[in-house]
Amino acid sequence: MKDTDEGLYQLLERILYEASEPLDAHQIYDMAEVRAIAVSPNRVSDYLGNIWRKGLVSRIPSGSGGRGPRWKYQWKNKVTSNQTAIEYTPKLLVHRPTVVITEEGLTMQIEMPELTIIIRQKKP
Repeated sequence: MKDTDEGLYQLLERILYEASEPLDAHQIYDMAEVRAIAVSPNRVSDYLGNIWRKGLVSRIPSGSGGRGPRWKYQWKNKVTSNQTAIEYTPKLLVHRPTVVITEEGLTMQIEMPELTIIIRQKKP
């Protein structure tokens, strides 16, 4: 089993930038270069969510009901007008030159120039 996902963010960003259509985590994980460094499709999905939160990609409902991936991702400037894209819009709590604190649902994110802290509330 792979111990590290080193370089996975950069690889996912490149794949999404070059893709001509929206891709889901399983489609991306099936690519040989991703499978060589990613631990699992779930890890790819987690990284895709983080790239979405950075604001680089748009999330598009996959349309597949059931247990399959819920989201497809596409680079922001490549989304066509007939797609229902979801952009990341967190609730901004604090914005200072060196700190940005945002909240979305049960998650709070604290961003500093060299550090990001994500705090998740446990479900009761």
